[in-house]
Amino acid sequence: MSKNKKVEEKNVNRSADNGFNSDGATVPEPTKKATSLPKVTSAIPEELSSRFFECPVVTPDGTHQSVLVAPAGHMLQKGVYPDNLRAAQLLLLISISSRLGYPLSAMIVAEDKLDVVGLLDAVAKLTPEKAVREVGSVALDLLFAQGGLHYRDRCIVCPNPDGFSKVQAHIESLLSSDHATHQELVKRRFDTGMEVCTAQGPISFIGVENGKKSGKGLSHPSILKVPVLRQTFLPESLQTSVLEHMDLAKSPDFKIRKTFERLKAVPVEIPFAEVLWQAIAESQCEHPFIKMSVLIKLISICAIINQPPPLTNAELGSYFYGISEVEVRRALVGLGDDQQRQEDVTGRGAINATKIDYYLAKGLLEGLLSTGGPYLNERQKQVFQSVKEINIGKINQAIIKDGDDVKKLATINRSTNCWTPREAVYERINNAGSETYALSSVSNDLVALHEMGLLDRAKPPKSRAYGYYINKMDIDGAIRLPEPAEIQDPIYQGQEVSVVNPITGQIEKI
Repeated sequence: MSKNKKVEEKNVNRSADNGFNSDGATVPEPTKKATSLPKVTSAIPEELSSRFFECPVVTPDGTHQSVLVAPAGHMLQKGVYPDNLRAAQLLLLISISSRLGYPLSAMIVAEDKLDVVGLLDAVAKLTPEKAVREVGSVALDLLFAQGGLHYRDRCIVCPNPDGFSKVQAHIESLLSSDHATHQELVKRRFDTGMEVCTAQGPISFIGVENGKKSGKGLSHPSILKVPVLRQTFLPESLQTSVLEHMDLAKSPDFKIRKTFERLKAVPVEIPFAEVLWQAIAESQCEHPFIKMSVLIKLISICAIINQPPPLTNAELGSYFYGISEVEVRRALVGLGDDQQRQEDVTGRGAINATKIDYYLAKGLLEGLLSTGGPYLNERQKQVFQSVKEINIGKINQAIIKDGDDVKKLATINRSTNCWTPREAVYERINNAGSETYALSSVSNDLVALHEMGLLDRAKPPKSRAYGYYINKMDIDGAIRLPEPAEIQDPIYQGQEVSVVNPITGQIEKI
């Protein structure tokens, strides 16, 4: 890992709700030793809390282990393929995002809907029951039921690729403004009138987009396109060896589920938000404010997970007696419990995100925040690259200087000899890769890339088959975010920190 860079930035407090408002304070100069997160006092010993819930851990050698390490170990133990672990972790956080006040949404991109059924099942086992509603399709009347509160604070999971089609416009409104309206014709006893129904957020969504059919599913710019590979589950014989190699924690699903269930929505301030905004602005991406909002929300969720509330007498009593915390708190105060009275006075205010929270969010979003343009799955990227290589390989390099992309594209456009039929693309992509693709699949991808405007096609003279050629040299790439080591926060103040990567199980220095 690269050495930490000392970066002096304005300390900008931001949350997903208040936008970007600078308070003008400066980040303190780095000290010789990083301070730890402030501890909130509790009447319940931390040892007891860690027995019942997953808690952030700092090992004797100073390595930080996030709560997210436990879900990773559990999902691997249940057979989730390591290459899909990043997707599974991200979907887990999206599932609880509305409950924590920072709603995020995703469309899972897969060749076949069946590829993700097991993955969603593994995620569901770790998700609090009240956080998710799984449906076959989203009905208009349910979206606006109970005064628009039927789905509020929940994540709607719909494995059907066409499940959002009847309410797509309303969902886009919810994603943009956190509410949607619908007019309904109502017949009364003496007249007929229009009634306005409103659906209230926060609501998040997880859908499945069939990779074979381009353009299906939700397409709002805030929706993350999460790819899932075909090999979704590990053979049972390999599960133990992978867990031992990655050295990830193993916890029962009920303990992880309860850990997420007890988390509550709190304001999160991002002291290094200005640095992140600068990187997104410099990328010249489409919808920069939306991309920034997605990043800020995921960092906030990671901060809430890594700074869980202390276990209190009221919470413990609610589990024991089966009543609400409010009722237990009232009873304890009535019995003269000074500790409970103090908790009522102080409460829990805003928390600060740290470079560790950013490190986790950045790792989960790797490659998903694009500069713009349509989303491409891995095979479509390979098809585009194959067409590009064939087109450029047929140019007379003696005429055009290397690096003159404009002349290359112009030459390819007007020279039918540079174009390529689908069969040549099929041969090239199968010769280059380890996986064999059918000609029909390659043909479908060529048509999809043409519809996206990334490829052009035409029939050369005396030919009944299309020739394909590129109209741009590169596909839009991912936004380059700052490295975690470059991030300054008031807690670690630029000092190097050792963290367990919850996807690989390896210790990394940031």
